[in-house]
Amino acid sequence: MKSFDVLCITLINLNLLAKPVDRSLFDRDATQAEEYSVVVGGDGTNQAVTLSQLGWRTGVCGSIGDDHFGQLALQMLSERGVDTSAVTCKPGQQTAVCFVMIGPDGERNFLVKRGACDAFHLGDIPPDLFLRTRVLNIGSLFTFRQLYGKPLAGLLRQAQEHGVLTSADAMYDTYQLGPKSMDDVLPFLDYFFPSYGEAKYLTGECDAERMADALLAHGVKTVVIKLGADGCLLKNAQCCLRQPAFPVPVVDTTGAGDSFIAGFLHGVCSGWDEARCIQMASAAAAINIGAIGATGAIRSAGQVLDWLRQRGCPLSGI
Repeated sequence: MKSFDVLCITLINLNLLAKPVDRSLFDRDATQAEEYSVVVGGDGTNQAVTLSQLGWRTGVCGSIGDDHFGQLALQMLSERGVDTSAVTCKPGQQTAVCFVMIGPDGERNFLVKRGACDAFHLGDIPPDLFLRTRVLNIGSLFTFRQLYGKPLAGLLRQAQEHGVLTSADAMYDTYQLGPKSMDDVLPFLDYFFPSYGEAKYLTGECDAERMADALLAHGVKTVVIKLGADGCLLKNAQCCLRQPAFPVPVVDTTGAGDSFIAGFLHGVCSGWDEARCIQMASAAAAINIGAIGATGAIRSAGQVLDWLRQRGCPLSGI
């Protein structure tokens, strides 16, 4: 039996969240926060935590600094059931930190110090790591300064050759590598989860279905474009599906996309079809935005399934 159901290669940081924060913050000497939280974060980290809450064996591979924040991140991950044996400590580096400023409407902005993440490289990944998991998830494309293009493509290719499913999120192109910098990577992704803005950047298209077609033409097997309040679009060689977003009050959108991906991969690991995967994903995202923080709202798979039943949307056959 493999050690993990899902292993995430990811940024590992501490999230320091405060709400409400608006632009008038900078016009005052001090502002009273109504809510705040300190939690471990990072795209794939959030996904690993949520998948652990959903009942799967998860682990993270990334780097931290040799500081208190790094040890706190490891402690928080262990407490949430996430394996950290593949995490590397970078001497002299600071653990990545993300200040999350949440507006009154629940929308958020990040202020990020990447720290030890920028020192992460291919040699930090144990050579047998992809042999120990059912799904290898990259959180996210454009995250790692030293891991993109051919090195990342080679890792994903090896994983697929050993029967491992591969998936990836995307993020803002921090290092301005350019939209073509991931062309070598895309053919080795079984599932790709860009947002509308990320898909537009990578393809130059404005229509979601045309974006999906362009990414499929680059070799991605299944494209799932996150469309925010408009739900999502899934397309592969067999089907094209849309799932509307569930209308819910918004407390904090931090980690909504990560919860979406975790919900989808829950379906993949469960052997579900695409329609049930995107319904589970959308429900997980909706539950997530009802609480502050990226990983505090989802407690179990049963919770999400009950949430769907209560709204008259039970998953068929589950």
